[in-house]
Amino acid sequence: TMDEKQVEALYNLYGLKNTKLRLGFLRTPGGAVLEIFEFTPAIPSEKVCWNKIGLTHITLDVRNVKKWYKKLKDKGVTFLCEPQKTGPNEWVFMQDMDGNLIELIDLKFNYIALRYLGAIVAPILRRLQFGKYYK
Repeated sequence: TMDEKQVEALYNLYGLKNTKLRLGFLRTPGGAVLEIFEFTPAIPSEKVCWNKIGLTHITLDVRNVKKWYKKLKDKGVTFLCEPQKTGPNEWVFMQDMDGNLIELIDLKFNYIALRYLGAIVAPILRRLQFGKYYK
């Protein structure tokens, strides 16, 4: 439990009073951690605009996008499209229960290039392979 000063500091940080919070963590094999919050009561979610400042979606690198698409679709997940291909990469977008966009992508060989040479390779891919998405 937290003392009264700690609770007040959290209220001041998040601007929430009379709110319950559930918290979860999703850890990837590479060590990244996704922290998931559920607030009760929740405010209605807003429609995601691609050109807004800030985060628009999160991306998870997976193996075999088509397999994940089928598995998740069978469980009732809402997808915005069928699996797509850009160069050797396969990807698909889905929405969580709150309307947040989540991209599943299989980076294939590009994973190695981005992991070790990301600062150099990412701008090149943005201009060449993924250029049509940045116009």
